[in-house]
Amino acid sequence: EENRTVVFEHQEFPVNTIGRLLDDKIYGVLFYPPNHRCRVVELGARGETFNMKVDFPEDAQAAGLVVYVFATTADGKDASDSACLRKPL
Repeated sequence: EENRTVVFEHQEFPVNTIGRLLDDKIYGVLFYPPNHRCRVVELGARGETFNMKVDFPEDAQAAGLVVYVFATTADGKDASDSACLRKPL
């Protein structure tokens, strides 16, 4: 049976720095190109440690899944570039 879960882990960022604040929100993105589906999940804040499990849709195959992360300011007015964590196999 195929594992249908992606795990996002983040260690607490200890201090505010230029462009990186403890209350920034971190998001995970699951994208499945063959059917153009995308799921965006708020994972937590930069100043928190978290381990979040996110299931991906039944109609998506793990081999085709693309996983990204990005951050926004707490008010959502500014966003970082995304980082691709996993490309399709």
